[in-house]
Amino acid sequence: MQLPRPVKGYRRIAVIAVLAAASGGILATANSTIASADVINGSSVDALTVPAIAAFNGSLAACWVSNGVLNVTSPGAGRTGPTGIAANGGCSMAGFGGQEYVAWTDPSSGAVDYDTVDQTTGGVIDPISLFGAFSNFAPALASWNNNLYIAWTGTNGKLNVRDITTSFQKSFEASSAAPALNGGPGYLEIAWLGSTNTHLNVAALSSGLSENCKETFANETSALSPGLTTLNGRPYLSWTGQDSLGHINLIADSSASNGCAFPNSSGKIGDAYESVSAPGLSQFNGAVWIIWGGIDKNSTLNITKS
Repeated sequence: MQLPRPVKGYRRIAVIAVLAAASGGILATANSTIASADVINGSSVDALTVPAIAAFNGSLAACWVSNGVLNVTSPGAGRTGPTGIAANGGCSMAGFGGQEYVAWTDPSSGAVDYDTVDQTTGGVIDPISLFGAFSNFAPALASWNNNLYIAWTGTNGKLNVRDITTSFQKSFEASSAAPALNGGPGYLEIAWLGSTNTHLNVAALSSGLSENCKETFANETSALSPGLTTLNGRPYLSWTGQDSLGHINLIADSSASNGCAFPNSSGKIGDAYESVSAPGLSQFNGAVWIIWGGIDKNSTLNITKS
């Protein structure tokens, strides 16, 4: 199913087409490359925000917020560049119905906005505000079960998940940051930080957006949003730790039976990279890809894969 495309009329900006990174183990190399002279590593991301990557039409797309402005890459478009749209807290991307979608929060109104990405120029056209949705953080997008879903932490601190296709919505749990969302095998997976203790939480949601299961990580906390993806039927969860350097951690569900079988600490992969931003995840070409802002003074945007 394809959602209605907004009427064209907003400023168009051309962006980079294809992302590619050096091979190696998950979080094994910082030498990421892109099939263009304009590399992601030459870009920067605002600290404490959420950059994102998503597989679309046989390639990877990316979005991030730099100097308070949304940036988007689109497969088949020209150069990486800003959209001219102000954004707060980062962004999210998902492919759905043959279209590429991006979502963000308007810094002036707090409204949760989303839009399709123009496949000719890579720009975004006439953003749509999600009715009744306001947040201090970035929203999260995911395609699952032939529908497009969006999640956000409301200004009241409650998590919300809405099926954009049908407008069905549920509010539950409490969070202190932006959530992560991903379509898993048989369930919609959501990850978030607790509202007071900042512990990591994951839950598998049914088509009715009820929690089939929930897992809280007693030993893992973060000040930044987590990331989610699924590869070969197994969910993967990423987060930036609260150690002095903000090391990135990545962990896989041990069974993938219900989306709530992550080991609490054993099996964790991390301590290779440090980040000032939330780490975004996506599956692509049989690998887990991760995007993050480095701890250098310009918060250089990095990308690598398993």
